[in-house]
Amino acid sequence: MQVLETERLIIRRFRKEDLDDFYEYSRSPNVGPNAGWRPHASRQESREILKHFIYSPSVWALVDKNTRSVIGSIGLHDDRKRDNQNAKMLGYVLAEPYWGKGLMTEAAKRMIKYAFEELQIDLLSVYH
Repeated sequence: MQVLETERLIIRRFRKEDLDDFYEYSRSPNVGPNAGWRPHASRQESREILKHFIYSPSVWALVDKNTRSVIGSIGLHDDRKRDNQNAKMLGYVLAEPYWGKGLMTEAAKRMIKYAFEELQIDLLSVYH
């Protein structure tokens, strides 16, 4: 995937240099549970998950254009509830200090456009 942009965000692949930012929001007791996973207990746990994200074609970092910090992630995953190879599921997580500012709405709109126009998927779902 190429780098995508919105007014306030850069959507790009994760890098190993993102570890500090990734751990910071992933250890929050209020962030992970909303996305269906427990808070990260250590930097090492975040490091191992980040390694997976770096090589995953389905998960991208959300970068604040002003601070250049990674503030969350967004992904297009195979939708296992559908018997359709061209169906995806949108997943996302955002650092708590950025809640209520419309940033995830902005990111989701851009990813939806990318999914349908560039990947040409048939169906997009969102579950918890």
